[in-house]
Amino acid sequence: MSAPNTHQPTTRGQHVADNTPGPRPASAPAASMSDAATHASATAARASATAIPTSDAALRASTTPHPTGDTAARTTTSAAPTSDTAARMFDLHDRVAIVTGASSGLGAEVARALSDLGARVAVVARRHDRLTDLAKQIDGTAITCDLSDLEGIGQLVPAVADALGPPEILINAAGNRFGTERAEDEPLTDVRRTMELNLIAPLLLAQQVFPYMRAAGRGSIVNVSSISGRVGVPGIPQASYAASKAGLSGLTAELAVQWARHSIRVNTVAPGFFRSEITDSLYDSERGAEYLRRNTPLPRQAVAGDIAGAIVWLAGDAAAYVTGQTIVVDGGWTAR
Repeated sequence: MSAPNTHQPTTRGQHVADNTPGPRPASAPAASMSDAATHASATAARASATAIPTSDAALRASTTPHPTGDTAARTTTSAAPTSDTAARMFDLHDRVAIVTGASSGLGAEVARALSDLGARVAVVARRHDRLTDLAKQIDGTAITCDLSDLEGIGQLVPAVADALGPPEILINAAGNRFGTERAEDEPLTDVRRTMELNLIAPLLLAQQVFPYMRAAGRGSIVNVSSISGRVGVPGIPQASYAASKAGLSGLTAELAVQWARHSIRVNTVAPGFFRSEITDSLYDSERGAEYLRRNTPLPRQAVAGDIAGAIVWLAGDAAAYVTGQTIVVDGGWTAR
């Protein structure tokens, strides 16, 4: 393995985990972002006897007699959430988030979305220049780190905590597919590289953020998998990649059960095909575009923002009672 990354201050508030290609120098801690949503003051208009006062609870439970007449009770909702309540579900102010694989594509899209909702975001990847530019855009912190260097990962989360504060959100979006050989010919070196980056690194990062989340009394970890972890994809040999992504769902379920007592939620999002730097050639070729159209029920191409929406939902309080799940976002590919 290569030597562990070292973090050294650069500009004000910046940290860089060096020695491995990766995220960029930490930029200054993100300042308080603008409100995630404009709260319409419609409370007065709703001031009727049946209206719900704005509160942290999205719904008010009421107990009514069971229709069968027995002593059982059922929970009903007395009214829909107010606009203020709905906005608070996605409000991430004062929360620190780590997003890996953030130099482009889905990781960058998620980092921007979390920042827009008020989170202080540390972006992590190998490509230093891109990472630094993104950190400046979102007033976040960039940490350059090659997550395939498992020894270097140990310095990443402490660097984030020093720069921004204790992390409460971890988005494991980094991943890759090494090689294009069929399963019978896939080299062991490629298998190991794939497993280390796609499965072992997310586990190590989850272990590192655990003490911070436990101390905070809450936390959300979202792993990014793939439909390749659920179904075979004809014409694209990727045995070890599929195994690593399926493994993320198993890891997610296990961590969710073990850490639920600390109010730490762990979920996975499994995207289908979406346009990105990696898939542009597939979308741009006539044969590839037809293959995607034929196998995707929804009649349009997916973009990173379609996947980011599910990740952001799982990261915050809107999904406060969701844990241990793999959410598929594929335009209906696996529903056929």
